[in-house]
Amino acid sequence: MFLLINHLQNFGSDLKKPDAVTVLGFNNYKKVIYPLPVNMLLFVGKSTNNILDRVGIHTIGDLAHYDKNKLVKLLGKLGETVYNYANGIDNEEVTFYTNVRVPKSISKGLTFKEDISNIKELENHIRILCDDVSSTLRKNDLKCTVVGINIKDSFFVISNRQKKISETNLFQDISKVAIELLKENYIQNKPIRAITVSVSNLINPKEESQMDIFSIGNGKLDNNKIEDITKVLDCIRSKYGNEKVTFGSLTNL
Repeated sequence: MFLLINHLQNFGSDLKKPDAVTVLGFNNYKKVIYPLPVNMLLFVGKSTNNILDRVGIHTIGDLAHYDKNKLVKLLGKLGETVYNYANGIDNEEVTFYTNVRVPKSISKGLTFKEDISNIKELENHIRILCDDVSSTLRKNDLKCTVVGINIKDSFFVISNRQKKISETNLFQDISKVAIELLKENYIQNKPIRAITVSVSNLINPKEESQMDIFSIGNGKLDNNKIEDITKVLDCIRSKYGNEKVTFGSLTNL
């Protein structure tokens, strides 16, 4: 089934927010979509965007015309997925948003060229991963209720830790919990080979949700203001790129 009736349907409503819709058809989708930044595609977060940028892929059109096999070598299975998206290929059926399957989890990881034993440096990498994960959540109109980290040391011993939180898709909330998990479980000066941040128990905030007792007095109301600011940040990033504006804690990374 052609992507125009599924994945690109989101572009039709996003390009002229809030009150207009762009009509995409077989005769105009390349003209409308191909000049857009590649990070507007689903699953192209900050880390993936940086990899694509290094090989000269800046727009969706660049991605559509790139060699598919080279993309798979760069990004693995994700390379084939985003290549298909850019070229209008999608085998999934179009469904009402209320019937769309919510994924069980979203994760992003890094394998370091050299082992890292400095906890401050590990914290910086976690912030970058959390920015990517939180951005993916917001792109898909999802929130998480569990944050986890996966740490692999130089002997390839893997440890997993997770923590339940109030529903969120904000970088500030996710990075705070992920760094807390690192500090609570990291052995000082232990060399680390790879680290992954994951979010799970995902929900669609468009669906009615019940406030639990943990939402009272924990700054949830203040988060509404942060969400508004974050939406503005996402809009700026989608137009000018991720590097143009970011969170203060990421500026020196």
